[in-house]
Amino acid sequence: MANETLRLELQPREITGKKVQSLRDQGILPIGICGRGIEPYSAQVDEREFNKVINKAGYSGLIELSIPGQKRQSAFLLEVQRNSVSNRIIHADLRVVDVNQPVDLDIHVALQGENDMVSRGNAVLNLVQSVVRVRALPGDVPHQIDIDASSLTEIGQQILVKDLNLPANVEILDDVESLILTLGYPQAEEAPAEEPATEE
Repeated sequence: MANETLRLELQPREITGKKVQSLRDQGILPIGICGRGIEPYSAQVDEREFNKVINKAGYSGLIELSIPGQKRQSAFLLEVQRNSVSNRIIHADLRVVDVNQPVDLDIHVALQGENDMVSRGNAVLNLVQSVVRVRALPGDVPHQIDIDASSLTEIGQQILVKDLNLPANVEILDDVESLILTLGYPQAEEAPAEEPATEE
């Protein structure tokens, strides 16, 4: 399923360097905009509005950017910087894309549903690969790749990249034989060490 297009209202930013802290104090987040065919520029956005959009979009949701005096642009989140103590986002970069040209992105794998064997404590799910590299038009990029955890019913069963259910207009770039998920035995508790034999 393709992403919902989300929107951000940006403003041009003239304050740079250490002075951007004054923006953060007002709840304004500094943004960097880059992309093929455009000159990188600085912008700013309401921090709460940005967090709301990014919580939905992640790194694979298409975001429509609106800036006064400029044409609307479409972008993906490229990178965020966080405060090491509070984990608050203090800066973000967005990558503008051409909606008519394919992009390459890493899409997260998400487990859905419950596995009966895992629920009974008879098995564990091992997620070997948590992201898959794909190529698609920006509007067709899936937000995430869902895997039905209940589809594995026997120990040793596996799901490979080639088993993933993706639309025909989404090309997988990873090795199709790469392992994504396995159903294995629970990790056995270590047996207590035996007492050394004593001579009679």
